[in-house]
Amino acid sequence: MVRASRSTFGAARMPAGEIEPFLLRGRVRWDELEELNRTWGVSLQSLLVRAHRLGTISDRTYQGAFRHLSRQGWRRNEPVEFGPPEQPQLLRRAFALLERKGVGASDVFAALAAPKLLAKELIEFEAGTSTGVADVVPLAR
Repeated sequence: MVRASRSTFGAARMPAGEIEPFLLRGRVRWDELEELNRTWGVSLQSLLVRAHRLGTISDRTYQGAFRHLSRQGWRRNEPVEFGPPEQPQLLRRAFALLERKGVGASDVFAALAAPKLLAKELIEFEAGTSTGVADVVPLAR
């Protein structure tokens, strides 16, 4: 099994060529970091790690910023709200397209040999009627 490291996640969400021009330079300005946080939809910590790995902030600045995060209690609860979570649409659209071709969701799950309870839960979640009885629980409703 291949595991993505945290650095891989940061690189995927914040490609160097796209994020680097916007990252902090030299010192941490918390208002700018919070704005980046809202814009890119990633944590303050992720932004600090990415800035450090791309060399836009020094080791000393990076360590000081993490000490500040800890003192403020922001390592677990960051001060910036991202707003309401995105509503998934891709699965619903895929099943609608398949339905037009005469292929139902039950056909798809049967072909995948997916457990019936999982299939039922995914279909109910997409319909907004999920009861959360399967082992897979949606992160947000």
